[in-house]
Amino acid sequence: MTLTLFLFISFIVLHFITAILVWQVWEKAAASWRPMLLFFVANFILEVIDAFVPVNTVFVFVKTGLLQALAAVLLILWQARVWKVFERRPFWYFIIFGVLLALWLFESLFFTHPSTGGSYFIVISSFCTTLLAIEMMNRNLPESQQVFWRNPVFLYCAGLIFHYTLLGLLELFGGYLKDSGQPALYKTYFFYSSISIFVQLLYIRSVLCIPAKDKYYTY
Repeated sequence: MTLTLFLFISFIVLHFITAILVWQVWEKAAASWRPMLLFFVANFILEVIDAFVPVNTVFVFVKTGLLQALAAVLLILWQARVWKVFERRPFWYFIIFGVLLALWLFESLFFTHPSTGGSYFIVISSFCTTLLAIEMMNRNLPESQQVFWRNPVFLYCAGLIFHYTLLGLLELFGGYLKDSGQPALYKTYFFYSSISIFVQLLYIRSVLCIPAKDKYYTY
């Protein structure tokens, strides 16, 4: 088994484990955790489609990567609203939601990606996700009484920061990486895959540490 195949199988298996855990905790967890849990399920479904469907589109002209980026950022935006990130200025939620949706529609329908870069929507949504994750973490840590390795908000937000910061940078400079040759591409792929597996482990731990409606539980 090659390293590439091993990383791919590990990534898909970890996504599957996360989805199974979400199904197990769905009824036990409070409604405030639903956007986070839906994020994990949507990620699993779209990763499977992207991995096993031969055509890189789901609905006619909509690329799987763009659909995954849209689903992720909107669910994270929803979670940020539930966790009162927009409590003082609720209108910002609707402004960000509308701008992201408009950018996604524009790029999906009209925009052709330049050869020197990737998707502008993925870049913007990735850095937006990173900022939201930092804000959610900053609001949670001073009030949380849990140590960080049992704090689901910290684990979830740390995973988001790691993954979407790297994704945004790779998408932004992807065109230049292609010109740097195959060895650099392989190293980048292995690094990104390793980080993605680490992030998925953080997500799994975060699901295991979600508090139940009436008590704190973990497996």
